[in-house]
Order: sequence, then C-alpha cells, then structure tokens
Amino acid sequence: MSNLLQDGATWLAEQLQTHAGRDVVLRRHGQTPTELTGTVVMQQYDVVDEETGVVLTVLSYDWMFTASEYQFAGVQVPPLPYDRLEETLAGSSIAFEVMGLGKKPCWEWLDTSGIMLLVHSKKVV
Repeated sequence: MSNLLQDGATWLAEQLQTHAGRDVVLRRHGQTPTELTGTVVMQQYDVVDEETGVVLTVLSYDWMFTASEYQFAGVQVPPLPYDRLEETLAGSSIAFEVMGLGKKPCWEWLDTSGIMLLVHSKKVV
C-alpha cells in the first residue's frame, strides 16, 4: 500500500519525464541498448583525491530517472560505472558515461521509496 510520499514521488517522476525529460539510449557492454527518458542537471562536487588528499572539483551531469525504467531486456537493473547514456541535441550526438564520485557510488536514490534514481555521469563526446 502506498503512502502520500510515495504517491508524491511517483507524481514528480511522471511530471519530470513529461515536461522536462530528454530521451536517451542506455548502453551497457553485452546488453541490447534500450531507450529511457530522464532529466539532467549539471552539478559540481568536491571530491578528495585518495592518493594526494587534494580536493578536486568535479563536474557531473546528474540524470534523474524513474528506477523502473532503468532496465535491459525488460529487467530493472541498477546503474553501473561505464554505462553510457547517448542523446541527440540539435542534430549533434552527445554521450555521457556513468561514474562514481570519489568514494560515492555512481547512483543514489532521490526518494526513500526507491522510485527515482540520480545517476552521476561525465560528458565523453
């Protein structure tokens, strides 16, 4: 049985997809590419380099997806480092590679109900 917060997270995910979503192709080695719709924002993170202890500023393209849509062959999967998100904007192809941020994983939940994912990536093409 859902509650008010779960219903709100589901509603927000649907609104983001409908009104701010961008269609991307998700690629993973050994899997058939699949299409999904997400919303992206650029975010800066301070990450400590483990070897030198120097604090680095890392630019991440953070994609928001509905967790159930992140799948291959109809099976929901968690994001993995090196997954690629490809889109076409104004006739140009752009690719993003999923990455961790220092000791942080490459993705995290955006809500406590497991409805929305935040996937960290870098622009590679």
